[in-house]
Amino acid sequence: MLKRKTPLKSKTNLGAKKKSNKLLDIIKGDDPAIIDKLKEKGLVRKASTLTKKRKPTGEKEVFFKIWESREHKCLTCGVYIHEAKAINFSHLLPKGKYPEYRLDERNIVLQCGDCHTRWHNYGKEMREVKKWKPFFRRYDDLWDEVYPESV
Repeated sequence: MLKRKTPLKSKTNLGAKKKSNKLLDIIKGDDPAIIDKLKEKGLVRKASTLTKKRKPTGEKEVFFKIWESREHKCLTCGVYIHEAKAINFSHLLPKGKYPEYRLDERNIVLQCGDCHTRWHNYGKEMREVKKWKPFFRRYDDLWDEVYPESV
């Protein structure tokens, strides 16, 4: 049996997160006094979550191109993916360790949220699971390209 790397969230934590998200939708983050009050109450950990925007990485454009050119199906389990969310775009080679492949379309596959989470939690342990065979075929092809001496 596979062991989870991250514990499941309790129902009480999920409820608190929803409450926090509702507040974030209402407050734009322009008033530092409001941000300080939210931080004091523990509803916001960092003010940057309200005010700072992320630096563009180029992933959004690549994800859109992939979404437009590929079937909207999870490569692993085959479930239909209804909308293009970041969780549905999975990097075969980790973008932190292989930054040169971050925007390479060959390194990005469509996966449902559940399969993407399993990939992060269990990684190569999933290799022997039958429905993961197409995923690992793509992974192995890219790995052989990155490390041709290992072939």
